[in-house]
Order: sequence, then C-alpha cells, then structure tokens
Amino acid sequence: MRLSLFYVATYLTTAGLGMTFAPQLTLDMMFSNGHYEAAFVRMSGLFVLGLAAFVIQIIRYRLAVLYPTLIGVRIVFCTGYVVLYAQTRDPFFLTTLGIVGAGLVASSLGLALDRR
Repeated sequence: MRLSLFYVATYLTTAGLGMTFAPQLTLDMMFSNGHYEAAFVRMSGLFVLGLAAFVIQIIRYRLAVLYPTLIGVRIVFCTGYVVLYAQTRDPFFLTTLGIVGAGLVASSLGLALDRR
C-alpha cells in the first residue's frame, strides 16, 4: 500500500505545480476542451499541492491508519469526476479519472494484500 502512495504523491505534486504555474499547458496536456479562468485553475493547483503534502507526510510517517481514508477520498473524487464529465463532456475529467483511478486500484490492491 505504501508503495502505491508514491504514485499518488507524484501525480499530485506534478499536477499541483502544473496547475499553479502553467495552468493552460496543464489543461492542454490533460485534453481539456473547456475554458477555465487561470486564477481558478491556479487556486485548484494550490489545493492539490496541499493534498500532496498530506500524502507525502502519510508516506513519511508510515501512517497506515490513514490508508483506508485515502482510498475513500479517492472513491469520492472519482465519482465526482464522472459526474463532472457527464455535465461538461470535457475529456479533462476522464483523464483525471484515469490517473486517480489507477492509483485507487493500486492502493486498494496493496491494502488488501497488506491485510492478508
């Protein structure tokens, strides 16, 4: 489980930095076809960097008690990405779903193996 969180920390840090410092490039790389204000994307990037900091600390301090919470939060996020895609038809949300969903699957498998 802990190893799968390195993937999560990497995509959160990369996305957060990209959204904060290069919002349009990041949206283009994520196949977005919507128009989003740069200030809003940058603000979202700051929140993503905050999430990255929490995940990095969870890895650093080996806080296994929080692993199920991280899985639950990503289930909520993935559900939200599906809803947002249904509302906007912006491929950005499918790309994000794929990235977050891959980590969710890896973490879920890791947690199941750790509990055995």
